[in-house]
Amino acid sequence: MGLCSSQDPVRFFVASLVFTVYAEIMARIKKTPATIFLVPAAIPLIPGGSLYKTMWYALKGQRETCIHQAGYTLLLAVAIACGILCAMTIWTILENVTHSKRMEQK
Repeated sequence: MGLCSSQDPVRFFVASLVFTVYAEIMARIKKTPATIFLVPAAIPLIPGGSLYKTMWYALKGQRETCIHQAGYTLLLAVAIACGILCAMTIWTILENVTHSKRMEQK
């Protein structure tokens, strides 16, 4: 049972939100691109086990199960991508708002 949800896609989405915010903060502190921190944080989330099961079912000839598992794997990958996209978009919007407020004060 998860802390915020019992569904894996929601967990993957929240985890990717968290590590993207971490990557953005560390990028500002270290003055490097956020990708330097984003990629190593994302690697453990890659749904390797689900991808393995998809290929296993494909090799066993279990077409229905393979298709179901492939959809689930794709759903996890999309949840990760959406989490990264949402966090980066919100971060950019907040950055632009604070930058414009600083410019107005000058």
